[in-house]
Amino acid sequence: MLRKFLDQGVVSLIDRSARLQKPLVDKYVGFVQGRHPVESPDQIVERLGRHYLIAVTASGVVVGLSAAVPGVGTLVGLAAAGADTVFFIEASTVYTVGASEVAGSKTAAPRPPLVSAVVLGQAGTGALGAAGRSAKQWDTMLASKLPVLRRMDDSPIKRFVVQFIVKRGALAFGKVIPAGIGAVVGGVGNHALARGVIKNLHAALDDPARPDQVVVADA
Repeated sequence: MLRKFLDQGVVSLIDRSARLQKPLVDKYVGFVQGRHPVESPDQIVERLGRHYLIAVTASGVVVGLSAAVPGVGTLVGLAAAGADTVFFIEASTVYTVGASEVAGSKTAAPRPPLVSAVVLGQAGTGALGAAGRSAKQWDTMLASKLPVLRRMDDSPIKRFVVQFIVKRGALAFGKVIPAGIGAVVGGVGNHALARGVIKNLHAALDDPARPDQVVVADA
């Protein structure tokens, strides 16, 4: 029930964001097209994808780095991670609406079901899995850095807790792990999630372009 309630809340946030950000999206897309007037719609869509990947990856890294700043506690770090989540949803909405319009799906108003399907889709579980795989090598380091784990004897329970943090909480809790580890987890997690959004968008638009062709460069 709780999971269903949270999922509905996220969908509602995305749908509302899609409606409210339409004027901003129009200005953003117009600016990018004005800067690159000779590029085709497909090239503009790829450029929007690069902007999006850079923005959300940097956001995840910054939140992770905040945990390494002296005086920044776990609660403050988690609050920053929450703000990063909202930013990710907003950025994903802007990208989805803008790219779909450039690709030829322009309507009088953005279609919330399309936006929700693209931003959510299978990206969430996929990104958690990707972040978890990238962080597996940090299992021992996590246990040594977090006092609550350091005080626990090695046991199946401790191993379960560590794996839970790595695999399930990498995108939120992982960002506030000390010593800058969270910056890596946050950047990797956000990047993986964003690539999932890009893949969903191309699938929704039946676009032959693949997300692995979108490279974070020449923004």
